[in-house]
Amino acid sequence: VKSADSEAVNAVMPRSVGLSPILAVLPFTSTSGNAQFDYLAEGIPESIINSFSGLSQLRVISRSTSFRYKNREFDPQTIGQKLGADAVLVGKISAYDRDMSISVELVDVGTGWQLWGDSFTGERENIFEIQDQITKQVSRALKLPLTHEDEKRVAKRYTENAVAYQAYLEGRYH
Repeated sequence: VKSADSEAVNAVMPRSVGLSPILAVLPFTSTSGNAQFDYLAEGIPESIINSFSGLSQLRVISRSTSFRYKNREFDPQTIGQKLGADAVLVGKISAYDRDMSISVELVDVGTGWQLWGDSFTGERENIFEIQDQITKQVSRALKLPLTHEDEKRVAKRYTENAVAYQAYLEGRYH
């Protein structure tokens, strides 16, 4: 897994996100032009929502609420305000036969500033590592005080088989 800037968490800019922030994770936009991989644009954000929902230091907008904005042009700041969120995670994904590329950014709803952003490229078999990197970096950007138990909860996997996991995501999508 290659990250364009995996260590760069924008801690320089002040943020208006509170002590127990509310996060909205919107469905990612698929840019590959191949509907065969659209399930990843929903499945990855859904997994991120599920990972974060177990943390007491973070409130996460439900999938059913945030996914109302699927297949719509949107401004993350405006959508975040409508949802009552402090921060919004948005992303774009391109998937091909074996590879995928994901670009994500975390937007402060109050200011419109980017709190964090990164791009990840790798084989689709590395989907777990990419998701782990996204959740770790978002946690850092939101300055969440995660315990060791919290980190394990966020990184919890129900399978280690990337092919089985992608089949699961595709099944949920259809």
